[in-house]
Amino acid sequence: MYYIKGKDGKPKVTSDPDEVTKENFLVEPGAENKVHCKLEKYEFDRETGAKKAVVNQVRADNPGDFERFAPIWKNQGMTITMLHDPREGMERNGVAAKLAKLNAQMEAEEAEGKGTKGKTK
Repeated sequence: MYYIKGKDGKPKVTSDPDEVTKENFLVEPGAENKVHCKLEKYEFDRETGAKKAVVNQVRADNPGDFERFAPIWKNQGMTITMLHDPREGMERNGVAAKLAKLNAQMEAEEAEGKGTKGKTK
């Protein structure tokens, strides 16, 4: 079940992934920290001459799992449409900047440690 914004602007529930778009997608309460994306893959059906959906689903994954699976999905020819990404909010809140600063400090400490090894006074 997916939560979407109806035409009247009120929330509604649907089970059809075709109805879910980036503009009308609503995050399920309690799942704000997950990456929500829509995976689609279509193939040409030679018998009917139409596009047939092989994969058409909406997923909610932890950010680390999404980063691990996204390249695999792309290699399989799937189209990934981001519906909700909590990592963007982390960047706005300064978390990404703080992590970058900590990484720079750790690299500086490692460089200092490597530079003094082997030197004698």
